[in-house]
Amino acid sequence: MIINPSRRTTTAPPRVKKPVPNWHLLVRPAMFDSNPRKSNLEKAMDEELAELRVIMDLALNNRMTEAEALLRGRHKPESMYYQFGKALIDALRAILTFHPDEIEKAMKSFDLTLKVADKQRKSSITGLGTVKALGSWVIGSIGAGSFRGMTRIEKHAELIYAEATVLRAGFSVLYHQDFFSLLEETVSLRSAFAIFNGLKSYIDSTEAELKAGGDISEHHIDEHLVTGLIFASSLFNIVISFLPDIIISLLQFVGFPSDRDWGLELMNTAGMWDLRAGDDTPIEFQERLASPNNEGMRRQLCDIAPIAIHLIAASFLPFRHVDYSFAERINNYNLHKYPDSMVFNFLKARHAQVNTRLDEAIAIHESIEVQPEWRNLKHACVFEQLMCAMMESDYDLACTKSRVLLRESNWTKTIFRYLAAITTLRRGLPKEAKRVDELMRKVEPGKQKFCGVEIFPE
Repeated sequence: MIINPSRRTTTAPPRVKKPVPNWHLLVRPAMFDSNPRKSNLEKAMDEELAELRVIMDLALNNRMTEAEALLRGRHKPESMYYQFGKALIDALRAILTFHPDEIEKAMKSFDLTLKVADKQRKSSITGLGTVKALGSWVIGSIGAGSFRGMTRIEKHAELIYAEATVLRAGFSVLYHQDFFSLLEETVSLRSAFAIFNGLKSYIDSTEAELKAGGDISEHHIDEHLVTGLIFASSLFNIVISFLPDIIISLLQFVGFPSDRDWGLELMNTAGMWDLRAGDDTPIEFQERLASPNNEGMRRQLCDIAPIAIHLIAASFLPFRHVDYSFAERINNYNLHKYPDSMVFNFLKARHAQVNTRLDEAIAIHESIEVQPEWRNLKHACVFEQLMCAMMESDYDLACTKSRVLLRESNWTKTIFRYLAAITTLRRGLPKEAKRVDELMRKVEPGKQKFCGVEIFPE
């Protein structure tokens, strides 16, 4: 029997230890641009960003094939944003297939992105190599002053370079799966963080300049830069805060942040979401839809993160404040913009699941359609259906879904074999007893190691 809990709430949202900035105030519309005569490179980047916004909207609305075709169909080898977009597509496919060849392809795509972005970085920053990265291990190397001397193109190049460095490091560890690669890529992560931290110092100093009554239009800060910094700064704070205390202490010693509550609050600012506010009125909702804050390339990533934290991560990680209604409010807004979205419909189903509306969750997952070329995206829905079916003791459905995952997904054969075995066992058909025994015998030998350590869920 499933007991239907009340809406998940805790105490009021925790008070953060330091002020949360509103970096959106630093964005200046084109009419206030003090230098409307943009360089050809800057005009080209703005055109590319507009094109990529269309491509991203297609991808978010479950039209991945069309989005990828547009992305790969335009030959722009010198565009850092186009190269980064292609790398992200390759990265998504690698995660979905978990095939070594796809992971290696994603790494090469990020290498190309780094090469293209590096060409557009400020000359005094580039070419410093590993020695500079090691030298900046403790004190960092790029400050607010460095960014003040950059053009808008160069600031974007730094952001892309740092983002690609982090992702490339992650895929390198995933590909090599050994402790030494983890240590090696830690240097890359510190170098990337130095860039993010320098950009944050620059943005903070610009905010202070604005509060003092200064004219900040010459800085040419746009929504893409702001949402990129919000996403990176928030994730660093949130992710590091869940590491063991001794590791957090070491990371803080070399300059990494670890303020979970501040990171969560900052992430909410990307979409101007307020945990303490109620639902939008119809007028407020339309104003939100028309807001220029929607234009940032990383805006939807910043929305997905808090939804996933409240609805998914909070199920197995210790968050002090969890609010399902807040997550639903953000998700409903995005579903209005992307009604066919696999991601936001998946999160809608997850909201139903955590509120124990299991039949509704299963139905939503079943209704989500994906294009044949991206069939593996559906596996996340299949897994959630499996979990819901097990909670309802519907072992026929659970058995069916577990076998789909075992047959089609490479994420973790050990767990999928185990789930197929126990759901088959609970179904209780005598003719399947031998099948249960065969599956269970393969569970232990199929366990994997990551960086020399057994994967905890397995």
